[in-house]
Amino acid sequence: MTTVPNRKISETILAFSHVVYPAGAPPLPLDAARSLFQVVITVWNAHAMAMPPWDDQQHLARLHSMVAKMPPEMAQLIAALSAHRLEQFADYPRAVGEWSIVADKANGFLLRCDARLPATSGKMDS
Repeated sequence: MTTVPNRKISETILAFSHVVYPAGAPPLPLDAARSLFQVVITVWNAHAMAMPPWDDQQHLARLHSMVAKMPPEMAQLIAALSAHRLEQFADYPRAVGEWSIVADKANGFLLRCDARLPATSGKMDS
């Protein structure tokens, strides 16, 4: 059974990222935040796409094959994210579509992203 939570996908992704970027951590420069969330969202989407209703295992298989060629630190980061996804977010089928990191007024960043499900043709939330 899958669940489509009421909260925005950006909030879900920020909660998911806490395994590698804890709440209350110092703000990252925008470029570092973009790089980090590129990894976070790639892992999220690979797992989401492997679930029903997507049933597309190729993204997860590609992620696993890439991890085998990565430096150990990066492989550990992806393994931690994957384990966290399976433990805490295993029934969340939404994938992230378009996303961006923008500066906020507190010298930090905001994550903006669109949720996707195969049955929808447009944005679900941001």
